[in-house]
Amino acid sequence: MFCGYCGIENEKGASFCKNCGQALGKPSGSEADNNVKSTPDKEKTSSDVKKLSGDVENKQVKLLIKAFIGLGVAFAVLIVIIVIVANTKATINMDDYITFQANGFDGYGTATYDIDWKAINEKYGDKLKFSSKAREEQGELINLFTPIDAVMEGVSIELNPNSELSNGDEVQYTWDIDDDLSEYVNCKVKYSDGSYIISGLKEVGSFDAFADLNVVFSGISPNGRADIEYIGSDLSYYDFSYDKTSGLKNGDIVKVTLVNDNPDKYVEALGKIPESFEKEYEVSGLDEYVSSFTNLDDSFVETLKKETEDSIYSYAASSYSKDVSLKDLTYSGFILNSQKEHDGWGNYNNLYIIYSGDVSSTEGSFSTSKVYYPVNFSNILNNADGFSYDSNDGIQGNSYIDGRVNTRGYSNPLECYIEIVEKNRDSYDSECGDGFEVYAEYDQIEKLSDISDQFRTELQADAKNKVESYVADYNYGTKASELTFNGEYLLTAKNQGSDFSKNNYYVIVYSAYVTNEDDRFDPVTVYYPVEYDGIVKLPGGEYMVTKKDDIYGNSKFPGSYYTTKGFVDGEEMYSKIVTANRDNYSYVVSDGLKEFGE
Repeated sequence: MFCGYCGIENEKGASFCKNCGQALGKPSGSEADNNVKSTPDKEKTSSDVKKLSGDVENKQVKLLIKAFIGLGVAFAVLIVIIVIVANTKATINMDDYITFQANGFDGYGTATYDIDWKAINEKYGDKLKFSSKAREEQGELINLFTPIDAVMEGVSIELNPNSELSNGDEVQYTWDIDDDLSEYVNCKVKYSDGSYIISGLKEVGSFDAFADLNVVFSGISPNGRADIEYIGSDLSYYDFSYDKTSGLKNGDIVKVTLVNDNPDKYVEALGKIPESFEKEYEVSGLDEYVSSFTNLDDSFVETLKKETEDSIYSYAASSYSKDVSLKDLTYSGFILNSQKEHDGWGNYNNLYIIYSGDVSSTEGSFSTSKVYYPVNFSNILNNADGFSYDSNDGIQGNSYIDGRVNTRGYSNPLECYIEIVEKNRDSYDSECGDGFEVYAEYDQIEKLSDISDQFRTELQADAKNKVESYVADYNYGTKASELTFNGEYLLTAKNQGSDFSKNNYYVIVYSAYVTNEDDRFDPVTVYYPVEYDGIVKLPGGEYMVTKKDDIYGNSKFPGSYYTTKGFVDGEEMYSKIVTANRDNYSYVVSDGLKEFGE
């Protein structure tokens, strides 16, 4: 029998509920109450009746409280069950919903996969909910999609390899699950990586699509061009494309590709598939502009040397005066400039064959100096007939000997290097050799000790000869005696540049006691500063002077209008040579000259 108050089943024949204590049968207003009223005991007094009535009431209250306590426990258990169920995440085993496919033709197949989201939605769609975190972050936007949509977005598979597949190939698959997925949707995703074997790809015949294709190279390297010719019947010229058509040099690779890379199209049209869809062709057979001196053969180099000598001797004979001579012409090296990227302007290359020779004056109008003559041969070409060049552009450069005599070429090989190599680095790669490469390195002169004692001695001897030659030409009874070395000045430019003649001035001072036998002026000591400009130190300890200047200064002999090179006042000499140049030059004064200023 079931209790009409709490619903608990009791044993058959029981009068009161074992759970809540209520009388079994009808609830309030039931037979229990009626029986009490309808069966009075004649022997009980009214007080007994009243007591009995009170006892019944107390018992009913206790039973009611007990019933409510029982209901509370049941309700609490129910709440716990609801909470546990609400917080339990559904687990989706993705391996149960994945299938793999292979499409295409054997050797050109592709691998794909499919996840049965419809089946997943049917089983889990009503069970999946968004978390409070998802709702808080997305706000109203979360109503635009479902939890299944979020799962679909967070799950994918990577196949490797997935193209150019053949039957029997093994494909590895790896699941990629968003790490944050479970924080936004109340689900767990179960999965396992694995592999499967490709099968079912269609087998068709193949053919060499490039068998009847000719790639023709023409022009001159590095500015050659490529053209294609198709002589077959299966395809046409328009079925091919190539990545480079111009600006080619021997050794470059041109890739020719079939325009259509879909095997299905070839099966439909030809019933077969190309063995490959691209092919590489190496550029060869082009006439080639030379980019390295080592590529030239010896006989061609000897021809250029002979023509260089002819150009230099021809220039000297036609341009130097009869008192100027050129001797000891010697091969001194080469410079080959090759254009980095030919843009239609300038020469592809320039080869400078460099000779040096001693230029002197039979009348002593300037000191003997070595001059470097670079002769330029442009566009050196290597072709089937051997080597050739476009033109002999003659001697390059222009300079002065002793600051007075003009000549083609360079009196300082460093200036030759700067002009031909350094100033063309943006457009040309340069190769120097056969000795001329040493001029790529040099040391600046900053103090007197940077010049070796031997070279200073050589320059002092040269300066003495220059002064002796000058004073020997005094006339009108003027004589110089007691020629004495006094000391040196070294001025170094504060900002060194590519004009070496202005980087430093080295001045050697000699003095002599000068008199006139006719007393045209008072006897006086004259100081003769001889200037050497742009001294540089080369690798190997060799030194070089960029420009030899004359005796500096000009003064009047005391008490006359007669003049002389040099200075009759030592302090004026110091002022003109040192003080006047202190804004741009640092200076050093040797001990013998400090009496005039330091």
